[in-house]
Amino acid sequence: MATANPTDKSTFHKVSDSMAEKVANLTRTFQAMERSSKESSAPKEIPKSELIKTVAKGKGIGYVALKNIKIGTLILDEKPQIFTEGIPPESKFFKALSESFKKLQLDDQEKYLKLYNRFEKTGLLKEISNIQTSGGGWTTSRGVIGEENPFMMDKDQKSPFWKIYGIFKTNSLTDMEMKRDRSCQTAKGRACSRRDLGLEVSRFNHSCSANALIAWKEETQSYQIRTVSKIEAGEEICINYLCGKSMFMKNTRTRQRRLLVDWGFECKCSLCLSETANPISSHDQYERYATLEAHAKSLTDANTAEEVLYFQKGKPIDVDKYLENTYGRVLCYKEMYKIAQEKKPVRTHLMDFMATGMVAIGGAGARAEDEKVESWANIFMDEGALFLNVISKLYKIIHGCTTEEWIRIQPKFLWEKNEEDQNRRLLSSGYYRTDDCDSASE
Repeated sequence: MATANPTDKSTFHKVSDSMAEKVANLTRTFQAMERSSKESSAPKEIPKSELIKTVAKGKGIGYVALKNIKIGTLILDEKPQIFTEGIPPESKFFKALSESFKKLQLDDQEKYLKLYNRFEKTGLLKEISNIQTSGGGWTTSRGVIGEENPFMMDKDQKSPFWKIYGIFKTNSLTDMEMKRDRSCQTAKGRACSRRDLGLEVSRFNHSCSANALIAWKEETQSYQIRTVSKIEAGEEICINYLCGKSMFMKNTRTRQRRLLVDWGFECKCSLCLSETANPISSHDQYERYATLEAHAKSLTDANTAEEVLYFQKGKPIDVDKYLENTYGRVLCYKEMYKIAQEKKPVRTHLMDFMATGMVAIGGAGARAEDEKVESWANIFMDEGALFLNVISKLYKIIHGCTTEEWIRIQPKFLWEKNEEDQNRRLLSSGYYRTDDCDSASE
């Protein structure tokens, strides 16, 4: 058999050119397949005007469905129109807010000024009385272009800017703890935050058991709202303002307190009314969920400690205990899912803890196979199929993708979740610290 001479440059170039051509062909084929898949399987989005309309409700302007809407339907895709940087009372915050408002078309300015403003009665000065106005990041009273800083020069709140700021503070999506990067740095290296507002997104009312989900789409730099349950014609479409992870599966009292403080209203959604009418059973459900969550964490910590001792000191892992702990976690997650599903919470967090369970199942299943423990391997295989089925359904609803698209995305999704889980567990155990990682990468 003929072999290539490593010293023959012409042979080397032939091999290289041949390999490059193969790679190029494979790339073109993959791109064509991806385009074909998207064109044939991606659902056609229906214009917003055909799906929903604005109506005046008792709690303000809201959106209702014009027709029956399927689960996973894209209701709205909107790029923010108002942007700010920093936090009040920093001058650049007011400058950015003022400039953004002035750039809006007159119709959009009118639409903005009709948005809910929770400070119309309470007043903004009360809310910011604890903010330092000197030595706290700004040293001048010049805030908005051509105007004095409203906090310093207009304490009677006669300037129209107060209304612009009040509406922004009420509807800014930063307060909803969206999953996106809003961080920035000042010229002096201090951390600051970017906030923004979408005119249409801001018109959706709140429900603790919302039938739609708001999410940030990094690729399009826009907010998307999708249905997470079937919606009947005439039904109001609501999102959950408490979409941050810290508010996931919190009881009525906690939710009401947060909504009152941050948005200035008392929620009267179906979930709040039901739980208020049945306080004891509702309380027991949330207590049970919290107990299961804590137990799952203790089992996770026990397994992580075993892994750390193995990596640090070579101590063998107690396989039986490790597999029992993992199965205990699986049972916790299954019961947690059952409780949470009844509450119709934010689906992204529901999917996250099920994905954490899936990662645990995958690791335990692989360990059971390595140790030739067939009974445990079969158990984790069955549980893995159940968890993967739930995750796939939730992912397709949240992202509006097809089964074919999910199959293509699935390996990367699970790999990323595995990396996140491992890093989180090792960080919490103290096995390594973030500063160690940073210094190692420098």
